[in-house]
Amino acid sequence: MNSHGRLLQSELDPKQVLAGVTTWDLAANLLHALRSEQPGSDSYITSQKHLRLFGTLAGELQRRVDVPDNRLAPRSLAGPLGFAHYCHVNHGLPLLGASYLDVGCGSIQPYGRMFAHLMAGAKRVGCLELDPIQDEGEAVRALAQAAASALIDPKSVFGSYPITAREILGNIADFDLARMAKGDAGGINRERLVYLQRSATDTGLPDRFVDVVVSNSVLEHIPDPDATLAELARITRPGGFALHGIDTADHRWYGTPSLHRLEFLTIASNDPIVFGCNRLRPRDFEKIFERQGFDILVRMPGVKIEIPAALRARLQPKWSALPDEQLNETWCQYLLRRR
Repeated sequence: MNSHGRLLQSELDPKQVLAGVTTWDLAANLLHALRSEQPGSDSYITSQKHLRLFGTLAGELQRRVDVPDNRLAPRSLAGPLGFAHYCHVNHGLPLLGASYLDVGCGSIQPYGRMFAHLMAGAKRVGCLELDPIQDEGEAVRALAQAAASALIDPKSVFGSYPITAREILGNIADFDLARMAKGDAGGINRERLVYLQRSATDTGLPDRFVDVVVSNSVLEHIPDPDATLAELARITRPGGFALHGIDTADHRWYGTPSLHRLEFLTIASNDPIVFGCNRLRPRDFEKIFERQGFDILVRMPGVKIEIPAALRARLQPKWSALPDEQLNETWCQYLLRRR
């Protein structure tokens, strides 16, 4: 502090580099120190320096965590909403006033995708998952943050979907965002947003209850997709829709990128699930869709992968006879209509 009583500018740029210390270790130790430290022991000037430093750090951390891969981040909602908007414009997928069910919503942030649909104008949504919510307070706070981001900048959450902040606020006026920002699930309107801890083969919902069923990277993990799609057909009204994103790659690849994404097709096994996946290919799912009463309106594959000759030589008989075009798609999004 100078002679005029003003705080001197504190230096925020780090000068020291800790060689060999990972960002993970630094963050873990900082988190431990912050939780252990007793506040109020610093001088006023020192506390102000700390507050400025922590404010800068918080801003940098926020920039790093608000990314599509973070399930708790507002920006993670833009992708699913983008596909729904495409289907709405081109195929009449209902958004305003519709009822949705998210199958396999996940236990980290079960509400996110469906809360975004509520903000977009859906009437009622359900979130279906076998596991209990890992941290409901954290999940609810993330919803309030998503609402704040959408109200400040609708494009950050909705992308090209045409909606105004006024419309968003009107669509979730019956949610108490102040309570939700504190992690209080009591701020959720449970008549419009419900968590169902049930199996996808036994949802407990009435016949023809929902307008749209959605899932993302779920159907590849189910031992009996026929039974699951039969149940989803039962609860979907005739003329209703389904949005399914299916990841048919060997999921070990996400931890070991050097592994080929079809490596699990070389394993001799009759088990319905191998390394967490049923190993069905997109064409297999398409036959099940048709069999269970769904017509395919949109088929949107992802990037096609190469199949080296050495890998093809090791494929099990069930897949070795298939042409490359039936094997090289390891991701596909579908829009279906219930007959």
